[in-house]
Amino acid sequence: MYTVRMPRKSRGREETKATYRLLSSVKDGIVRTAQLAGRSENLQAEHLLKLGLLAIAGIDPTRFTPQEIEEAFNNLYGEEE
Repeated sequence: MYTVRMPRKSRGREETKATYRLLSSVKDGIVRTAQLAGRSENLQAEHLLKLGLLAIAGIDPTRFTPQEIEEAFNNLYGEEE
């Protein structure tokens, strides 16, 4: 696993390109849930990572709205708006 930092502007936010190896079952889960949520695979993977990072930090995001998830994540990890 490695990360290549390539700052880009997209929809008013800085993004970093990252490459990860995933089990095919994990990739399939991302694809399925992306379709259900109406998100792209990249946005869904980002959303799921945010949920996991919140959970690891002791925050239960299961009853949060998408906006509350973003706010909690940004408060915890200092994402600039």
